[in-house]
Amino acid sequence: MVGGKSRRGYYIVDKLKKQKMIRAERVPNAHRSKYLVLTKKGAEQLIDEPKLHEYYVRKELVEDILAENEIYRIIVLSKIEHLMSRKDALEYLKLNPAENGLKWLLKTKGLYAVYLRTSGAKSFIEKSIQNAPRLDGHIIVYTNNKQYRDDRRAWLKRLPGPGIYQVTFDKLPYLLSMFKEPDVHIAEFTQKLAKFVSSGHLIKLKDAPVKYAWQKDGGQMLLCDLTTGNLTGPALIKAYSINKLKMRGWGDGVIFYVDDKRTARTWSYLLKHREYNYFITKSDTVLYGVKDGKLVQMAQ
Repeated sequence: MVGGKSRRGYYIVDKLKKQKMIRAERVPNAHRSKYLVLTKKGAEQLIDEPKLHEYYVRKELVEDILAENEIYRIIVLSKIEHLMSRKDALEYLKLNPAENGLKWLLKTKGLYAVYLRTSGAKSFIEKSIQNAPRLDGHIIVYTNNKQYRDDRRAWLKRLPGPGIYQVTFDKLPYLLSMFKEPDVHIAEFTQKLAKFVSSGHLIKLKDAPVKYAWQKDGGQMLLCDLTTGNLTGPALIKAYSINKLKMRGWGDGVIFYVDDKRTARTWSYLLKHREYNYFITKSDTVLYGVKDGKLVQMAQ
């Protein structure tokens, strides 16, 4: 059951039963080993267009369906006003269902597609992103940490499109709150920065890898928030050396906002331990820099 994971599979079935979404675990004869039977409530919640008599879902799809339902629950609790189901979103964007794997489309100061990354190759999500160039961003929700890391490593070298956000279920609410109130989040970042830089001001940039920079005494540093799962910012920054950043007038270095020291160490490695990269941690407000290829804490 569920790929041989019997205990895990029965746990999922019990969870669906408690939510009154399953009527029976078996269906007649030949289909007994392949299907579960849903109640009307289960069908209405998990299937776009339920039939009026009996409702079926393959056992191997139960985990994906629960994951999709959890994403939907998080989006609803985040009070996103405009949310489209897959069917309505594909019609609105005039996309072929066979060429796009988006699950939902949400609108909050921009249009963002939401995908669920569970199994298989990442090529279908890449194709989906490339087939939807009108969107402001693409949110990929992960259930597998290895896939998360593998995709991040590959996309840092070559982005499939603009506005890529990688998140796990626990990080999705924070990302959605950033979309709703971006000014609040950049203010949080700059408040942390003010502990180490006593003066200066925030400026908006045009045609730069990131939207904001901190300007002081004629110089400036790019600001890149990594707490939201933003992958586009670091991927674009990685392509430029310090000389190219200065030549284009973007800044004299980059300050990244990360969750904690462990995350800072990971990103320092992914960005080749460049000495013009700095990291401020959200958890304890510590500034880290890079020296001799190692992450070091800067003087307070």
